[in-house]
Amino acid sequence: MKLIYIDESGNTGNNFKDSQQPIFLLAAIILDERKWFALELEFYSIIKEYITLPDEFEIHVIDLKTGKNIFNNIDFIKRMEIRNKIFSFFQKNSIPIIYRRIIKNKFENFCIKNYGHGILIQPYIMALPFICKAVDSYLLMNDAQGILIFDEQKEYYLDVEKSLKKLRFENEFNLKTTRIIEKGFFIDSKKSFGIQLVDFIAYYLRKNEEKKLGLKINKFDDEALMFIAKMNIIETNYNDAEITDWIKMRMV
Repeated sequence: MKLIYIDESGNTGNNFKDSQQPIFLLAAIILDERKWFALELEFYSIIKEYITLPDEFEIHVIDLKTGKNIFNNIDFIKRMEIRNKIFSFFQKNSIPIIYRRIIKNKFENFCIKNYGHGILIQPYIMALPFICKAVDSYLLMNDAQGILIFDEQKEYYLDVEKSLKKLRFENEFNLKTTRIIEKGFFIDSKKSFGIQLVDFIAYYLRKNEEKKLGLKINKFDDEALMFIAKMNIIETNYNDAEITDWIKMRMV
């Protein structure tokens, strides 16, 4: 069994004109349930080198950058060490990563073209079928089944469940998911190291995509982008047009 953790970065709601965050990105990481306990222990051991962990805590890249919340007594050099060790954790364990970027202004044009000015689909819901199809293909290749675990997103809950159910029972398009079982589970990120890991990598994947667009990236983030090339990013080979057509017909 594989546990698939999913989270987003760059969420600005229906504001698709934010020049500081032009990209929305949805990411998934895949953890083998047989390695779950060892991975959790290894991850927490990295953080415990620097701070005493409270019962519930979250690692956010912004806090790591600015030295706030649980990192408020950690100097900049040590915070960089934590960041780099988390990247090394991903690399050492060859954690599979899948992601989908959405350029917001292009997405807004897509919505207007296909639905008119009165209807806007959230980028999260647009990106999700791409993630699900890629995850399902990965599970099929590895003869495994998987469960999707999401960061708690009350505003997306019903739409996510709607999408997952439609993908399970899809017959008209070649998009039916056969390896993702059960409903999606939404959990508090304070209680999940997996959600914190995908939150971390989603942020840097987004920054890497923003750099490709020519945006200026601050030094702290830019220095970390060299690690992205070393990550186990799963290449997707699905038909984008087919998924886009499915979304056009199913999401409104």
